[in-house]
Amino acid sequence: MPGERWKDKLGQSAKFQAVTDAVVRLVGVQDVLKELDDTHNEWYRFTQHASQALEAVLDLPAGALQSDRVDRSIEDLQKFIPQIEGLCETFENTSNRKRLVDSEQYTGQLSSLRAELDDKVKLLQLGMDVEQRNFLQNRLDALDVRPFELALDSIRNDIENIPLPSESLPAILDTLPYASGASWNSLNRCMPGTRTALLNDVTHWMSTVDTAESAQIYWIVGVAGSGKTALANSISSIAADNGWLVSSFFFNRMSDERNRPDKFVTTVARDLAGRDKRIAEAISAKLGFDVSLRSTADLVRQFRELVLGPCTTWDRSRPAVVVVDALDEGCDDGILQVLMSEVVNLPGIFRFVVTSRPIAELAVAFDDAAHVKRTTLTTADVEGLHDVETYMRQRLATISRRRRLRQPWPEPALVDNLVLRAEGLFQWAFTVTEYLAKCLNPDRQLRLILSLQGASTISSRMDQLYATVLEATRAAEDDDFVDAYQSFVGSILAAKEPLTLAAMRLLHGETNVDPYDLLDQLRSLFVGIDTDHEAVRILHLSLREFLTQRAVEPFRISPAESSKNMAYLCVRLINERLKVETSSVPKLESYSHSGNVITPVSASSLSDGVYYAVSFWTRHLLDIKEPLPELLGSVLILMETQLQDWVSLTISLGSYGGFADLIKWLHIRGPKGLEAVLQLANKDWDSYLCFISELLRRNGRLEEACAAAEDSLAITFGLSWDCPEDIFSPSHDFKIPTSVRSRERGAFIARVAIEHIRTAPETHSLDHISTATMCLDQLLVCLTAMGQLEEVYQASEEVIKLRRFLATSNPQLYSAELAWSLGNFSESLARRGTSRRALDAMEEAVSIYRPLAHDQNGRYRENLAWSLGTLSKRLGELPIEQRQLEKALNAIEEAVLLYRGLATTNPVVYGPNLAWALGTLSNRLADVQRFSEGLEASEESVKLCHELLRRRPAEGMNPDLALQLRNLASRLWETGRLTDALGAIEQAITLYRQLCIRLPLRYSPELMRALYLKATCLMGLDHPKEALPILEEALSLLEPLVTQRPGLYKDSIRQYLGQLCSIYRDLGCSEEAEKAKRRAQNVPFP
Repeated sequence: MPGERWKDKLGQSAKFQAVTDAVVRLVGVQDVLKELDDTHNEWYRFTQHASQALEAVLDLPAGALQSDRVDRSIEDLQKFIPQIEGLCETFENTSNRKRLVDSEQYTGQLSSLRAELDDKVKLLQLGMDVEQRNFLQNRLDALDVRPFELALDSIRNDIENIPLPSESLPAILDTLPYASGASWNSLNRCMPGTRTALLNDVTHWMSTVDTAESAQIYWIVGVAGSGKTALANSISSIAADNGWLVSSFFFNRMSDERNRPDKFVTTVARDLAGRDKRIAEAISAKLGFDVSLRSTADLVRQFRELVLGPCTTWDRSRPAVVVVDALDEGCDDGILQVLMSEVVNLPGIFRFVVTSRPIAELAVAFDDAAHVKRTTLTTADVEGLHDVETYMRQRLATISRRRRLRQPWPEPALVDNLVLRAEGLFQWAFTVTEYLAKCLNPDRQLRLILSLQGASTISSRMDQLYATVLEATRAAEDDDFVDAYQSFVGSILAAKEPLTLAAMRLLHGETNVDPYDLLDQLRSLFVGIDTDHEAVRILHLSLREFLTQRAVEPFRISPAESSKNMAYLCVRLINERLKVETSSVPKLESYSHSGNVITPVSASSLSDGVYYAVSFWTRHLLDIKEPLPELLGSVLILMETQLQDWVSLTISLGSYGGFADLIKWLHIRGPKGLEAVLQLANKDWDSYLCFISELLRRNGRLEEACAAAEDSLAITFGLSWDCPEDIFSPSHDFKIPTSVRSRERGAFIARVAIEHIRTAPETHSLDHISTATMCLDQLLVCLTAMGQLEEVYQASEEVIKLRRFLATSNPQLYSAELAWSLGNFSESLARRGTSRRALDAMEEAVSIYRPLAHDQNGRYRENLAWSLGTLSKRLGELPIEQRQLEKALNAIEEAVLLYRGLATTNPVVYGPNLAWALGTLSNRLADVQRFSEGLEASEESVKLCHELLRRRPAEGMNPDLALQLRNLASRLWETGRLTDALGAIEQAITLYRQLCIRLPLRYSPELMRALYLKATCLMGLDHPKEALPILEEALSLLEPLVTQRPGLYKDSIRQYLGQLCSIYRDLGCSEEAEKAKRRAQNVPFP
């Protein structure tokens, strides 16, 4: 019997006898309702909740029952028990219990009793908690807990500084741009025994945080070569050893990854997310709501949202140190504003250590700032001189030992002289010792360096030293050296990313001097020359400045001339080698359906030189300002013979190369360049790029698909979207968005394209208007797929007008194109919630495709199948009372039949279409209550998606698989397989979360629907507590959509809030349930 175990447990506690008896009666009522198979009513919910609440009372520890406070609460509960007993007695004495539970007569009383019982049980539990706390406090007062507290603090601090494993972080954080190689390097610290006083001062400053104050900045200022980077690495090492370091960013003008501030905030945010799970979750939430934070040019807003907001309430007591080195090499107004106005709002645990050269912009910003402490590295102070002396003596001793030079080497007087010449400048000391370590005759070169006349400034001393190293090569006596120097060193300085020796050999072709032989003579100035595939880099930024600005002939390098030469080399190499190295890469042919699948190609399968050339040739073109007929001729050859291979290769490498830079360069090359752009259109490159755009879209690469569509429009009109003077705009009010891939850019291009097409009937052929409209429609399809609905709608209406004009002019040629655009327009309308207009557009498309599919050798069978499937989908989206269920079912059955025939001929190409059609068939079968057949169709669809994943890219198939898994979960739910349904929808949610990372506008609504279905499954499995957070997340995604598109989501918000109300009632939260009910009744719509 229920209650026996509680009697045994309580023993002498007879005061709980009434509670035990009530539990027994409540469980009895539940048993009766179970026998009646009637557990979905208020009576069952109340008795279940009340019995569990009273069981919790009986499970309270008996030792805490001895107090006046607890006794009063028990007596109050005992007085309340008869009301529950009376309700149970009413149920037991009723002959028609089914009618009783189905009526609403007792609903109000049950709700009231439930709330009152909860209050009394909570009061009793609170009293017992207080008594137990008092008991424990008395025991603790008798103990000395300080050793335990210290030990716990130490453990807590250690835990704080263990980075979270990457697999435990939200996946959306992986989308934050992260500067590769920007962190500190333990190999580049100060030599032991140097900079000790400054390091001690910085260490003390970092350790003395005040949580009541704001964050502080320690600014270390020093001239080039004064050892700032070594200091920053040492400070990072000290902070890391103490568990203080949370992020570091080492700017470097010679690195594309580290010479701009656009990755600074996101790198710091990503590092902070790895330190604390709550910060990671807060940043993830921000990114999920506003994807623009990943790449916005507004660093202040980015810092506020991704760093300041998540860290404001960080529960951390130890210092949180951020080290920023060489700020002057990556500084702009945005990052200065962050450091001046935003860092100060961080908690006082934050300590920023910043190093830089003494440039005016930083001095103006930092000198009068209260939260900035400044220290200047002077090369002439006693400590600086001593540190450089220590460094040089240790380095010279190492050189002597490794080169087995006579001892002592150098002679003590020469060492003293060399130290004096260094004058406290670390970069001078480093370059000298590197040079002496690698030159052929260190004795001779040492005496040559010591013979240099004294220079007045630090930069001139470094210049002297660099010049000495270069002149030691005897270049004036060797024309081959000079030619090789200009070629190879020029390439190193002009390269968009570091070159390898292997890349230089291939780019430069047959030369009299190998790049290794040249750079081997300059070892003290370059790193990375010991292997063929290592990135070659210059020693220090000051060397770049010397070589490009102050070096004398023949050592001065012209960046513009070198980049021009690189453009020649890249174009030449592509013309010579591209076909050889890509012979096995499938070409993307618009006439072949095999192009529907992209074959990935690894960069390692190409030579270093060809990979560099195909990646950067167009960027080098943009560096050239003057007209160069010879280069233009080579580019035209490339366009004539290599362009399709280049496009295919870049797509297979994973990033569509794009024509924007090429078209812009051709536009500024004069008449021949403009003619080349027009020739692209004459050779149908606009149509080909339209095909490429659709190919990329079908493979899930939507941003690249947009870029290809934009390029197709640029070629159609002979325009460069990045040359404002070339863009026709009667209103002259268009402004080109600065972000290359922003949503505004796509909308801007669509508007400009419409302006051009409107003038086309007067100046262009119908074929040209048709091509232009096709390219515009393709761009709109991509924007729609990315969720940019408002930007697309008006342009889509213009497309339909143009398509109707063409179809009226020549129905035989242009009717099919009208049908295609009607289908795209229907999708745009449906996503905006205008279901009737969307249906009308789709019915017209079917009426056009049906005769075409029968009259032209089956050419349009795929189009007819797609239009029928979409028609069925539109019919299913109508309000329930307007749906034509049989018509919708017939349409999708015909579509499935057509797709099965097509998939038989080419399953890889048509398989995704068949899977989509089967999923739609599953929904239509469910609409007519044929659930088992619907389940079979859905299972076939999911199975097909899994098979296709082995043969197609995951980024293209995952959206299809996620949709079909959601359909499968619905069918499983409808057939009573709730546990299986839950498993399927959880798989779908995992996929949708991944998709939302890249395209939140597009996939957030799909994730929302999947979450709602999961909450429904959990409710069906009697897990309301687990369902609550899932439904709340779904609502958080739904509410902004209701505001944006009320026509589409107004019914959903009421449905979701109704479900929320039910969950709260099941959990006994009557007040929250009432709030949810009122929200559902008062949903405002614009």
